Amino acid sequence: PTSGRHPLTHMVFDPNDASSLYDNVGSHTDVCEQGGVFPFPCPEETGDESRGTIRRFILDDDLRAPRFETVAHGVRNSMALAVHAPSGILLQAENSRDSIDKRAPELADLEAELPHEELNLIAPGQHSGWPYCYDNGVASPEYPDVDCTAYQSPALLLPGHAAPLGMLFYEGDMLPEAYRGNLIIGYHGYRPTGHRIVMVPIDETGVPNGEPLDLVRGWDEKDTTPQGAPVGLTVASDGSIYVADD
Repeated sequence: PTSGRHPLTHMVFDPNDASSLYDNVGSHTDVCEQGGVFPFPCPEETGDESRGTIRRFILDDDLRAPRFETVAHGVRNSMALAVHAPSGILLQAENSRDSIDKRAPELADLEAELPHEELNLIAPGQHSGWPYCYDNGVASPEYPDVDCTAYQSPALLLPGHAAPLGMLFYEGDMLPEAYRGNLIIGYHGYRPTGHRIVMVPIDETGVPNGEPLDLVRGWDEKDTTPQGAPVGLTVASDGSIYVADD
């Protein structure tokens, strides 16, 4: 779909299956607002054409994708996806909802931190909670009576409003050995948590096992030309990392 709040897409091939292409379908809204009401279930995240999902397209011999399956629901905007080749795990970095203090004025002082962005392990049929829950099973102010235990919690909480765009597992040999196999993420956000590239340590199964470490930062310093809003990453044959920046 090309309408609504998140018309952009992000796609990644499965390195273990050249016929599988994962694709983000961003939500139409911020938190399922429908003219001042917040219906449950949210109509845009149900049905065959649901939003806030990840689709897996299956390519045929002509490299066309006549069909797809929805592998995850409740992911507001998945502009960072990566498959861990050794384990086959699909990871998603979530661009979480905004303006949490609109319905909860008591959170105004925490709006810069909440909700956290998320790093999610994706399993077929999984629901990660958008728009009903955020962080580790906290009910959204718009859905105070929802049972968040029904939804999958994140594998790792990332800084609020960091806006992860672009993500990959580093398998090059230019960076030191300590970076090999770990996750590299671009933070596009225009708040202080953004403007950087980070590394998240990963264990042998593809599961995050440490906090993000800054690789590139300082793009937002006042004495520099405004820059450093990364939107995509790729690794060259010599192991260097190329960054697309808007």
